[in-house]
Amino acid sequence: MLFDADGHYIPKFAHDRMDGPYAHLRPRVITDAAGSTLYFDGGVHPTVAHSFNEAQTCDIGRRIEDLDKLGIDIQVLFPNHSGLFYSVADPKAAAALCQNHNDGVAEQWRNAWPSRWVPRPPTSP
Repeated sequence: MLFDADGHYIPKFAHDRMDGPYAHLRPRVITDAAGSTLYFDGGVHPTVAHSFNEAQTCDIGRRIEDLDKLGIDIQVLFPNHSGLFYSVADPKAAAALCQNHNDGVAEQWRNAWPSRWVPRPPTSP
């Protein structure tokens, strides 16, 4: 059995549909001439790589196809924005952002190939 222990995933669909008092803080995937990155807290977040491949990072179906092509059986997925929510001063807002991310990942995990990947959720500080 072959494992990939350092994949990254953004539940863009969950961020896009976030509502409630902290929805204005949600990360957004933006694309410009340099590629895709995360817009967060008023700007492009400096700790998130610019030019990530949105299809590979945000589309779990595409990821499974890539794993099949590479012969990878299971992938451990980390948030593409590890540490992103630590800059949020309001602990309730940070918790809401983490909850939104985790709910999106859990939804994908339950509904699509739960035996193929292991999510590692972010936690609020």
